[in-house]
Amino acid sequence: MSKITTEELLSIVKESFEEQKNIKIISIFMEEDKIHGIYLLPLQQSLSFQEEPLLDMTTDIDGHIIIMEELGQVLLYAYNMGMIDAYLKLIRTSNINITNPLFDELVDICIKNPPLQRIDARLIEWFEYTDKVSIARTHTFNRFCQQYNQLDNIDVDNTISVNKHDDNYILKQFKEATQQLQHKKHKKVSELIIHKINKLYIDMQVDLYMTDNK
Repeated sequence: MSKITTEELLSIVKESFEEQKNIKIISIFMEEDKIHGIYLLPLQQSLSFQEEPLLDMTTDIDGHIIIMEELGQVLLYAYNMGMIDAYLKLIRTSNINITNPLFDELVDICIKNPPLQRIDARLIEWFEYTDKVSIARTHTFNRFCQQYNQLDNIDVDNTISVNKHDDNYILKQFKEATQQLQHKKHKKVSELIIHKINKLYIDMQVDLYMTDNK
Protein backbone atom coordinates (compact mmCIF):
# COMPACT_ATOMS: atom_id res chain seq x y z
CA MET A 1 0.00 0.00 0.00
CA SER A 2 1.42 3.37 -1.00
CA LYS A 3 2.06 5.94 1.69
CA ILE A 4 -0.66 8.56 2.03
CA THR A 5 0.33 12.07 0.98
CA THR A 6 0.03 15.16 3.16
CA GLU A 7 -2.77 16.50 0.96
CA GLU A 8 -4.68 13.21 1.21
CA LEU A 9 -4.27 13.12 4.98
CA LEU A 10 -5.48 16.70 5.38
CA SER A 11 -8.46 16.04 3.12
CA ILE A 12 -9.41 13.01 5.21
CA VAL A 13 -9.10 15.00 8.45
CA LYS A 14 -11.16 17.84 6.97
CA GLU A 15 -13.96 15.56 5.80
CA SER A 16 -13.98 13.63 9.07
CA PHE A 17 -14.25 16.71 11.29
CA GLU A 18 -16.86 18.35 9.09
CA GLU A 19 -19.03 15.24 9.14
CA GLN A 20 -18.65 14.39 12.83
CA LYS A 21 -18.65 17.90 14.31
CA ASN A 22 -20.96 19.63 11.81
CA ILE A 23 -18.47 22.42 11.09
CA LYS A 24 -16.98 24.01 7.98
CA ILE A 25 -13.18 23.99 7.80
CA ILE A 26 -11.83 26.94 5.82
CA SER A 27 -8.07 26.43 6.26
CA ILE A 28 -5.94 23.45 7.19
CA PHE A 29 -2.18 22.96 7.13
CA MET A 30 0.55 20.77 8.60
CA GLU A 31 3.44 22.11 10.64
CA GLU A 32 5.98 19.50 11.72
CA ASP A 33 3.84 16.71 13.24
CA LYS A 34 0.86 18.94 14.00
CA ILE A 35 -2.21 19.54 11.86
CA HIS A 36 -3.80 22.96 12.34
CA GLY A 37 -7.26 23.87 11.14
CA ILE A 38 -9.54 26.91 11.24
CA TYR A 39 -13.29 26.39 11.01
CA LEU A 40 -16.65 28.12 11.26
CA LEU A 41 -19.39 27.01 13.62
CA PRO A 42 -23.01 26.49 12.60
CA LEU A 43 -25.07 29.58 13.38
CA GLN A 44 -27.28 27.68 15.82
CA GLN A 45 -24.24 27.23 18.06
CA SER A 46 -23.15 30.84 17.75
CA LEU A 47 -26.59 32.35 18.38
CA SER A 48 -28.16 29.97 20.89
CA PHE A 49 -27.50 29.43 24.59
CA GLN A 50 -28.83 25.88 24.41
CA GLU A 51 -25.60 24.48 23.02
CA GLU A 52 -22.16 25.51 24.22
CA PRO A 53 -20.09 26.79 21.27
CA LEU A 54 -17.30 24.44 20.23
CA LEU A 55 -14.44 26.92 19.98
CA ASP A 56 -11.48 24.55 19.81
CA MET A 57 -10.67 20.86 19.55
CA THR A 58 -7.47 18.91 20.07
CA THR A 59 -6.97 15.23 19.37
CA ASP A 60 -4.35 12.74 18.17
CA ILE A 61 -4.60 10.58 15.07
CA ASP A 62 -1.84 8.23 13.90
CA GLY A 63 0.85 10.20 15.70
CA HIS A 64 -0.34 13.58 14.46
CA ILE A 65 -1.65 16.12 16.95
CA ILE A 66 -4.69 17.85 15.45
CA ILE A 67 -5.56 21.35 16.65
CA MET A 68 -8.77 22.92 15.37
CA GLU A 69 -9.82 26.48 16.26
CA GLU A 70 -12.90 28.50 15.41
CA LEU A 71 -12.22 31.54 13.21
CA GLY A 72 -13.80 34.05 15.59
CA GLN A 73 -11.60 32.81 18.42
CA VAL A 74 -8.47 33.05 16.26
CA LEU A 75 -9.40 36.62 15.32
CA LEU A 76 -10.07 37.48 18.97
CA TYR A 77 -6.71 36.08 20.08
CA ALA A 78 -4.87 37.90 17.30
CA TYR A 79 -6.57 41.32 17.27
CA ASN A 80 -7.77 41.70 20.87
CA MET A 81 -5.05 39.85 22.74
CA GLY A 82 -2.06 40.24 20.44
CA MET A 83 -1.19 36.55 20.28
CA ILE A 84 1.37 36.16 17.51
CA ASP A 85 0.69 32.41 17.15
CA ALA A 86 -2.95 33.12 16.35
CA TYR A 87 -2.14 35.84 13.82
CA LEU A 88 0.37 33.70 11.95
CA LYS A 89 -2.06 30.79 11.90
CA LEU A 90 -4.72 33.10 10.47
CA ILE A 91 -2.59 34.25 7.52
CA ARG A 92 -0.99 30.85 6.86
CA THR A 93 -1.85 29.40 3.44
CA SER A 94 -3.92 26.23 3.56
CA ASN A 95 -2.09 23.10 2.34
CA ILE A 96 -5.17 22.00 0.42
CA ASN A 97 -7.35 24.14 -1.79
CA ILE A 98 -10.51 25.32 -0.02
CA THR A 99 -12.46 27.82 -2.08
CA ASN A 100 -13.94 30.65 -0.04
CA PRO A 101 -13.69 34.17 -1.53
CA LEU A 102 -14.91 35.81 1.69
CA PHE A 103 -12.17 34.13 3.73
CA ASP A 104 -9.60 35.08 1.09
CA GLU A 105 -10.74 38.70 1.39
CA LEU A 106 -10.61 38.56 5.18
CA VAL A 107 -7.09 37.11 5.16
CA ASP A 108 -5.94 39.73 2.65
CA ILE A 109 -7.12 42.51 4.98
CA CYS A 110 -5.39 40.82 7.93
CA ILE A 111 -2.11 40.45 6.01
CA LYS A 112 -2.18 44.18 5.22
CA ASN A 113 -3.11 45.09 8.82
CA PRO A 114 -1.12 43.03 11.32
CA PRO A 115 -1.95 43.82 14.97
CA LEU A 116 1.66 44.68 15.72
CA GLN A 117 0.88 47.20 18.44
CA ARG A 118 -0.96 44.56 20.46
CA ILE A 119 1.65 41.90 19.63
CA ASP A 120 4.40 44.26 20.86
CA ALA A 121 2.57 44.86 24.14
CA ARG A 122 1.88 41.19 24.75
CA LEU A 123 5.47 40.14 24.06
CA ILE A 124 6.83 42.89 26.33
CA GLU A 125 4.54 41.65 29.09
CA TRP A 126 5.74 38.10 28.57
CA PHE A 127 9.44 39.07 28.45
CA GLU A 128 9.10 41.09 31.68
CA TYR A 129 6.88 38.62 33.53
CA THR A 130 9.77 36.91 35.30
CA ASP A 131 13.55 36.79 35.25
CA LYS A 132 13.49 33.06 35.85
CA VAL A 133 15.54 31.12 33.31
CA SER A 134 14.35 27.69 32.20
CA ILE A 135 14.52 25.40 29.20
CA ALA A 136 10.84 25.99 28.36
CA ARG A 137 11.10 29.76 28.70
CA THR A 138 14.21 30.08 26.53
CA HIS A 139 12.63 27.81 23.91
CA THR A 140 9.51 29.98 23.86
CA PHE A 141 11.61 33.15 23.67
CA ASN A 142 13.41 31.81 20.61
CA ARG A 143 10.11 30.88 18.96
CA PHE A 144 8.51 34.25 19.66
CA CYS A 145 11.49 36.16 18.28
CA GLN A 146 11.67 33.99 15.16
CA GLN A 147 7.94 34.45 14.60
CA TYR A 148 8.20 38.21 15.15
CA ASN A 149 10.92 38.44 12.52
CA GLN A 150 8.35 37.26 9.97
CA LEU A 151 6.48 40.52 10.60
CA ASP A 152 9.13 43.01 11.70
CA ASN A 153 12.72 42.98 12.92
CA ILE A 154 13.95 42.25 16.41
CA ASP A 155 17.74 41.98 16.60
CA VAL A 156 18.56 39.55 19.41
CA ASP A 157 20.04 36.09 19.73
CA ASN A 158 17.06 33.82 19.09
CA THR A 159 19.06 30.61 19.45
CA ILE A 160 19.71 30.83 23.17
CA SER A 161 19.95 27.63 25.20
CA VAL A 162 20.44 26.90 28.90
CA ASN A 163 22.97 24.28 27.82
CA LYS A 164 25.10 26.76 25.89
CA HIS A 165 24.59 30.12 27.64
CA ASP A 166 24.64 31.32 31.23
CA ASP A 167 21.66 33.00 32.90
CA ASN A 168 23.12 36.50 32.56
CA TYR A 169 23.47 36.17 28.80
CA ILE A 170 19.94 34.81 28.44
CA LEU A 171 18.42 37.53 30.61
CA LYS A 172 20.33 40.11 28.59
CA GLN A 173 18.55 38.86 25.44
CA PHE A 174 15.19 39.15 27.23
CA LYS A 175 16.00 42.73 28.24
CA GLU A 176 17.28 43.68 24.78
CA ALA A 177 14.16 42.28 23.12
CA THR A 178 11.96 44.24 25.53
CA GLN A 179 13.80 47.51 24.89
CA GLN A 180 13.60 47.10 21.11
CA LEU A 181 9.86 46.41 21.26
CA GLN A 182 9.29 49.40 23.52
CA HIS A 183 10.79 51.64 20.83
CA LYS A 184 8.54 50.33 18.08
CA LYS A 185 6.02 52.87 16.77
CA HIS A 186 3.33 50.60 15.41
CA LYS A 187 -0.13 52.12 15.10
CA LYS A 188 -3.26 50.50 16.44
CA VAL A 189 -5.39 48.76 13.82
CA SER A 190 -8.28 51.14 13.13
CA GLU A 191 -11.84 50.44 14.19
CA LEU A 192 -12.84 50.65 10.52
CA ILE A 193 -10.54 47.74 9.67
CA ILE A 194 -11.78 45.73 12.66
CA HIS A 195 -15.35 46.37 11.50
CA LYS A 196 -14.53 45.15 7.99
CA ILE A 197 -12.95 41.97 9.36
CA ASN A 198 -15.89 41.36 11.67
CA LYS A 199 -18.42 41.91 8.89
CA LEU A 200 -16.63 39.39 6.66
CA TYR A 201 -16.62 36.91 9.54
CA ILE A 202 -20.39 37.28 9.94
CA ASP A 203 -20.96 37.17 6.17
CA MET A 204 -19.01 33.91 5.99
CA GLN A 205 -21.28 32.27 8.55
CA VAL A 206 -24.37 33.38 6.66
CA ASP A 207 -22.90 32.30 3.35
CA LEU A 208 -21.93 28.82 4.58
CA TYR A 209 -24.92 28.01 6.75
CA MET A 210 -27.87 30.01 5.44
CA THR A 211 -27.39 30.10 1.65
CA ASP A 212 -26.79 27.53 -1.05
CA ASN A 213 -22.99 27.97 -0.86
CA LYS A 214 -22.42 24.88 1.27
